Amino acid sequence: VNVMEKEYHLMDELFPGEQLRITYPMSGETIYAGETINIGLARGIVQSNCVVYKKTSDADWTLIYCDQSGTSNPVGQGQIAWTVPSELSGSEIQLQASDANGSIISIVDGVSIANP
Repeated sequence: VNVMEKEYHLMDELFPGEQLRITYPMSGETIYAGETINIGLARGIVQSNCVVYKKTSDADWTLIYCDQSGTSNPVGQGQIAWTVPSELSGSEIQLQASDANGSIISIVDGVSIANP
């Protein structure tokens, strides 16, 4: 059992009935442009889910991952790999997880993107 899977099961026990939520990165953390990170997710095995991001100053969201079919659900694995776009360097972003209906389930504000 890997560490992310253990964390996922621990979150299940600590927060029974909780909706899907983003566990990494968290508000105030810094991640690096051009690097691949694993966006941490906990709880809420949902049939369909999407994860998006946007610069704090922008209005439009950009897709990181979306599974409308419910057949390829990385939430059960506790993470989604994402290569942070280089053009985000020097920005602050928001991350959002939603269900198939577009209802926001989890949002993280204030993640800083730095040069590696």
